[in-house]
Amino acid sequence: MKKDIFNGKVKEEHIKFVKCSIISASVVMIILATALILFAVFYDQVQYDAQIALYIICALAYLFAVLAPLVTILCIRKYPKYKRLTKLFIDVSFLVDNDNKES
Repeated sequence: MKKDIFNGKVKEEHIKFVKCSIISASVVMIILATALILFAVFYDQVQYDAQIALYIICALAYLFAVLAPLVTILCIRKYPKYKRLTKLFIDVSFLVDNDNKES
């Protein structure tokens, strides 16, 4: 039996797309952060202040790459409760409309 990590809140036809988009967003952030950190370390003409800023941006990008999928999944699982927060992470048209189930 497959376990649904979204607790049935994502429409069946969109589950694969949502999973792929969550993973790909994290991979893109990791790649960009790694490229920036390599630029900050190996490029000699970067000023010290800019180098510090690049390190901070890289740390935030790595943090976002880890936390965004977790927050997205948690928001989807509690969808009707946190509608605005869920809209920041994913298009709500992929989610099951709970208002229609109650009537």
